[in-house]
Amino acid sequence: MSNLTATRVAPAGITNLLQNMAKDCTPTQFVREFIKNALEALQRTHQGEKKILIDVNWDHFERTGTYKLSFTDNGDGMTGEEMVDLLNSLSNSGHHNEHVNYGVGAKIAALTTNHAGIEYESWKDGAGNQIWLAYDQEEHVYGIVPEIHDGNRFEFLPISQDSSRKPSIIKGHGTRVTVHGMTVSEDTMSPPDGARGGKENWLVQYANTKFFELPQEIDLQVRVGYYRERDNKKHNYTRKIEGQKAILDRHSNARGTVTLSDVTVHWWIMDPERQDHARQFTSGHTACINGGEVLNILDGRSHKAVHFGVLFGKEDVIIYLEPNARYSQNISRTTMVFDGNKPLPWDRWQDEFRQQLPPEIEAFVRQRMAGSVQSSHGESIKERLKSIAAFFKISRYKPGSSGNYAADPSSLVPSNIGYQQGPDPKPHNPDPQPGPGPVPGPHRADLLADLLDSGVVSDQVNPDQFPTVYWVSGDSDIEDRAATYVSTENAIKANSDFAGFTDVIDHFAKSYVELDGANELIADVVKEAFEQQLIEAVAGAQSLKNRPKWGSSDFETAVSDEALTTAILPRYLLLSSIKRTLGNKLGALSRAQAEAV
Repeated sequence: MSNLTATRVAPAGITNLLQNMAKDCTPTQFVREFIKNALEALQRTHQGEKKILIDVNWDHFERTGTYKLSFTDNGDGMTGEEMVDLLNSLSNSGHHNEHVNYGVGAKIAALTTNHAGIEYESWKDGAGNQIWLAYDQEEHVYGIVPEIHDGNRFEFLPISQDSSRKPSIIKGHGTRVTVHGMTVSEDTMSPPDGARGGKENWLVQYANTKFFELPQEIDLQVRVGYYRERDNKKHNYTRKIEGQKAILDRHSNARGTVTLSDVTVHWWIMDPERQDHARQFTSGHTACINGGEVLNILDGRSHKAVHFGVLFGKEDVIIYLEPNARYSQNISRTTMVFDGNKPLPWDRWQDEFRQQLPPEIEAFVRQRMAGSVQSSHGESIKERLKSIAAFFKISRYKPGSSGNYAADPSSLVPSNIGYQQGPDPKPHNPDPQPGPGPVPGPHRADLLADLLDSGVVSDQVNPDQFPTVYWVSGDSDIEDRAATYVSTENAIKANSDFAGFTDVIDHFAKSYVELDGANELIADVVKEAFEQQLIEAVAGAQSLKNRPKWGSSDFETAVSDEALTTAILPRYLLLSSIKRTLGNKLGALSRAQAEAV
């Protein structure tokens, strides 16, 4: 027998622990926890239909007129004693579970946001019992709310055999959990802050998006339009949850998988004419899959598709990564980690995927680029900058048997070492469409950036240090920004709608208002001047990237959307240069016009 005295935690300590851990949970995570509890209860049930219903607790509504969210399953159920044991212990799940911290989930995610109580009603072998968990504000503790009858204290109460409270999907066994919120009058069917789908559909969208695939034998139904009249079956009804994979497959024009070193990548090119209902989530995004669940959803400006090779059209591309067993969910199940606590290797996954870019995605990007990119001046600007290229020098090293340098093998940098003009001639593109101006060609290589005393034998090479500029319009990701830099493609997407550009174009257009057809040339000259500023800003930042005091985060700050925006705002020298160029092409301005400029 051990001589140790077991560690204990005071009730107030448990309360603080729960509340601190709950800070890492998303506002909607409690839904996931109760669904998982129901799924595991059903997996322990081997006979009959397997059902989960997320709905209003209509019994409570009829008694009080208040909408309370409930989760009902016809799984194996619990006795009163089992509920006391399982529900009032922080880490006791009572069963072997998929995740070691399974027993903590609902207590962390739900107890802290339901001080008015969580009501459990469970039936096993035909007998039903009820238990309440709540928060005692005076004692600052969570626990079972006792019932006092005839001077006796009861932690659970039997439910009468003839009670009408038993949900219809429960026969001999099952459980209903009702969350009562922070107050007895709170409508817990309404969406928490940050939930997608609005009041009508948030529960459906969450369940569909959270679960990539559900077991085929499980029938999961969720209430839609709960606040409407109950006899309005068209707008107040339950809807079957399909899971995200079925929805994405149905709304996509192309899909597939790519196997990388330690992850399987699922990708979809979505139908641009899809009807993106509030009960579905089909806009462009990146995410991870673990245990059949979707995590790490990144959409909007956070969508990583551009770094996976989707430079154009990312709003219609969805990428899910399903890593191997060395990756798992963190303790709050809000994200995935590697080997217990390390961040996900997004950079490596992106590099590997671009090297195996599916031909369907490559053709899709080419098509979108041809339809949305405006002309640029990359070649002429690069030719102009050759005379000062030494100021933008970037050292890179290519492994070779007869090299003069020892390079760090862990410092791989995807690089452009050549340009190709016009369309991509690859045979897998059945309908090549020429893109305007230069486009990244096939001359790409993974070069090494850093040297070591003893490393890979390498030759020094001179990669193309100047990024390619694409002028785009209507890109919401760079609204009110001048440009964005995509390091994986060494490309700049310049926002032709940005007021900093259009104001200068309008200014010079007024100066040459009497010249027919001058506006197009003016816009071209102005854009070329700004394009050169953007190229020089990024090339200059690249030349600093490997200096001792310039880490990767410093470089990212230097080429951020905001930094590129401020880089083009200095005006005096720029306006003088534009005025001189236009004077050479359109004729000198009058004295009054020149002074106005």
